[in-house]
Amino acid sequence: MTKQIIKRKRPPLVKSSTRPINVVHVLILLGYALIVVVTPNFLALDPNGPKFLSLSLLNLCSFIFLLVRNNPSSEPGRYGLFFRNRIGLAYTLFLGVGLLSFTKAINIPEAILTFVKYFTVFSATYILSVILSFDRRYFRLIVIVMASLLLIDCFTVFYYISLYISKVIPSIIEITSVYSNKNILASAIFVKIPFALWLYTFEKRWLKIFGLCVLLCSFLATFYMSTRAFY
Repeated sequence: MTKQIIKRKRPPLVKSSTRPINVVHVLILLGYALIVVVTPNFLALDPNGPKFLSLSLLNLCSFIFLLVRNNPSSEPGRYGLFFRNRIGLAYTLFLGVGLLSFTKAINIPEAILTFVKYFTVFSATYILSVILSFDRRYFRLIVIVMASLLLIDCFTVFYYISLYISKVIPSIIEITSVYSNKNILASAIFVKIPFALWLYTFEKRWLKIFGLCVLLCSFLATFYMSTRAFY
């Protein structure tokens, strides 16, 4: 007697013609994309504090919305999809290693703070994976927004470089934009480059040209910053 093996199927991504775009999902995705850039410093000692606080609040609101609007019991596969792929498992393992680091922590309060940051980003990644599983069009929206933010960062660098050439600012160290220092600004530019590369590789017509222009601007801006991110 042979046993019948039942394979679990991944929840299908909704096609663009079967369901209209959920406005709340779009607002949540835009919130995640913009929160690091538009969150003000509030004159805090740690400029990352307000950003992680805002991200935590957005995580909480998004999680409550997903629980109220979409019953997880009706679609258990969709909510567990993140933990059934290699990237999700690797990210979960990374979170577990961070939790185990408490056994060797020298400064317990600092270790707790660091783990809370890990968990905040992990929660945001999980919520994004759940929302993106509903409709693949959301991913395209994220790519366009992040590439646009990358272009804004590049123009900010070009503007401050012109001020430096005109001797309005004494050094390129003053180029920080909304970030803490120029190294973080250069890193913020660097980590957004894959979004522009995706547009240039997979899109067509004006979006492909837009991706190429953003790529060239990002390379030039990173070069001007003279930081480790350039290498």
